[in-house]
Amino acid sequence: MEDLKNRILALKIFRRQIFRDEFIRHAGITMFGTQLAGVINLLFHLLMVRLLEVENYGVLNSLVVFTVFFSQLTAAIQPALAKFFAEEIALGRVDAAAATVKRAARDLGLGGGILLVVFLAAAGPLARAQRIDTVGLFYILGLAVAVHLPACLPPAFLQGVQKFSPLALLNISYALCKLVVGLGLVLAGAGVAGALSGYFFAPALMLLIGAGLIRGYFRRRSVPDVLPPPEMGAIYRYIIPTMLALLSFAVLTNIDVTLVKHLFSPLDAGYYSVAQMVGKIILFLPAAVAMVVFPKAASLKALNSSSIHLFHRGLKLTALLAGTATLVCWLAPSLVLMILTGKNDPEIVSLVGLFALAMSFYSLVWLEIFYNLSIGSTRFIKFLLIAAAAQVAAIYLYHPDLRSVLLILNICGCLSFLGTFFLTPGLFQRSADTGIKRQTKL
Repeated sequence: MEDLKNRILALKIFRRQIFRDEFIRHAGITMFGTQLAGVINLLFHLLMVRLLEVENYGVLNSLVVFTVFFSQLTAAIQPALAKFFAEEIALGRVDAAAATVKRAARDLGLGGGILLVVFLAAAGPLARAQRIDTVGLFYILGLAVAVHLPACLPPAFLQGVQKFSPLALLNISYALCKLVVGLGLVLAGAGVAGALSGYFFAPALMLLIGAGLIRGYFRRRSVPDVLPPPEMGAIYRYIIPTMLALLSFAVLTNIDVTLVKHLFSPLDAGYYSVAQMVGKIILFLPAAVAMVVFPKAASLKALNSSSIHLFHRGLKLTALLAGTATLVCWLAPSLVLMILTGKNDPEIVSLVGLFALAMSFYSLVWLEIFYNLSIGSTRFIKFLLIAAAAQVAAIYLYHPDLRSVLLILNICGCLSFLGTFFLTPGLFQRSADTGIKRQTKL
C-alpha cells in the first residue's frame, strides 16, 4: 500500500512538473489548436462532398487550389514577421514592434489590393481555362486571396510575442468561421459560391479579431502615438531564404505524388495518393513543436544566448510524436487505413508503413528548417535544394514499383535530416544561460 501511495505521489509530481514546463505547455496548446482546426477543416470538406454534387465539388476543389498556391506567399511572410517581433520584444523595443505592425499592415493591405485587381482582371480567362461557367466565383476567390495576405499579420505577431493561447484560438476561429459560413450558405442554396465564401469570411474574421488582440497588447504597454520609422528592409530580405527553404521542403514532400501520377497507371497513382493521406497526417502532427521553438529561439538569439537546448528538446518531442504514430502504422496498417480512409486494399496497406517512416524523417526536417531560420542560419538551404533535385532525379530514373519510390523517399528524407542536422550552428554547444535552461527543463 505504501508503495502504491509513493507511485501515485510521484505521478502527481511529474504531472505538475509537466504543466509547469513552459515549452511543453506552449507546445501542447499550439498542437491542440492546430489539430482541432485541422479536424474542423476536414469536417468542412466532408460536409461539402456530401452536400454538393460531384461536379460542383470538383469546381470548388479546383478553386481552393488557387488559395493553396497563394498561401505559399503568406507562409514565407509570416515567419519573417514573427522572427522580427520575437527579437524586438526580447530586446524590450516595444515601440519598434508597434511601428512594424502599422507598416506591415499597410504594405500587406496594399499587396492584397493588387492581388484583388489582378484577379478581377483575369477572372474571365481563368474561368475559361478551368471550364467554369460562373465568372463570379473568381470574384469571390479574388476577395479571399486578397484578404489572406494581410490576415497573416495577426498570427505572425502572436507567434512572435509567444501568445500561444490566443494564437490557438485564432486558428480555431478561422476554421469554425469557414465551416459555419460555408455550410450555412450551401444549405441556403448558394452552392459553390456559398462554400467558397467561407474562404473569404474566415481570414476577414481572423484579421478583425487579430487587430483587436494586437491593439490590446500595445495598449497595456502604453505605446506612444509617435513611433520610430520601422526597418522593413531586413524583414523583406529574410523572406527570400524562407521561400527557398519552404520551396525545397514542398518539393521533397509533394513532388513524388506528381511523378507517380506521371510514371504509373491511374490505379497505382490512386493507391499511392490514399497512402499519402496517412503520411501527411504524420508529417504535420508535430508541426506545432516548430511553431513554439521558432519564436523562443529567435528571442534568445536577439539576447545573444544559446538556444541549442530548445533545438534538442524540439527534436526529441517531434521524434516521440512522429515515431509513435509511425509505430502504430507499422503494427496495424489495415486498421489505420480503415479509420482514416475507409479503404483496406492490400496494395495500399503495403505502402503505409514506408510512407509513415519517410514523413517522420521530414517532420524532423521541418523543425530543423524553422530552428535554423529562427537564428538566421541559411547554409542548410543549398543542401535541401540539392536533396530535392536528387530526389526528383532518382524517382524519375528508378521506379520499377511504388515501393521503390517510397524507398527513395525514405533515403532522401534520412539524408535531408542528417545533412540539415549537422549544418545547424552550435550543434554540440551547451546553453550558457542556466536560468533559461532550467526553465525549459523537462
